[in-house]
Amino acid sequence: MDEPERDGSEKATEELPGGGSGGLTSAAQMREQTERFRAYLRERLQATGVSKRKLSLAMGRDPSYVAQLLDPPRTGPRALPSPAELRKAAPLLGVPLMELIEHAWGITRVELEVDLQAIAAHQGTWAADLFELNAVERAEVLNFIAFTKAKRKEARQSGAATRTDSVAAGEASDGSG
Repeated sequence: MDEPERDGSEKATEELPGGGSGGLTSAAQMREQTERFRAYLRERLQATGVSKRKLSLAMGRDPSYVAQLLDPPRTGPRALPSPAELRKAAPLLGVPLMELIEHAWGITRVELEVDLQAIAAHQGTWAADLFELNAVERAEVLNFIAFTKAKRKEARQSGAATRTDSVAAGEASDGSG
């Protein structure tokens, strides 16, 4: 294993170019990803002078959304913005949509490119259809792919956490842990 485990519940992951992760991540790693996104978002807000309220409203959220995302209330943190919401935020923050997706969801450009290349290789007509779209339409398709991958990653992570908890419970009950 390249990287030491911080606690018994964390899974080792394969690091991809651009800082993404090809393997399952633990809840602790997801919290770290979210904290990195919060820090990045704070930097972008400061650099652009955009208010938290203005960004919240631009994303179609309630006026306090970004403030609560950056400084979670005692009731718990707000959900990360969706790719559709990030698309609305990108122009205000002065960055490409893909950069926001990478920071928020940990899905790299490389991962999306690999997926699109696989589609092109195995489904030539899909690739032809994709390249017939204009830039806005292609961006929407890429947003949907990013959103779908994030949901799949979340489902795998929650399933891995459940399996890890089950194994730990079994070890505790038979005294082998």
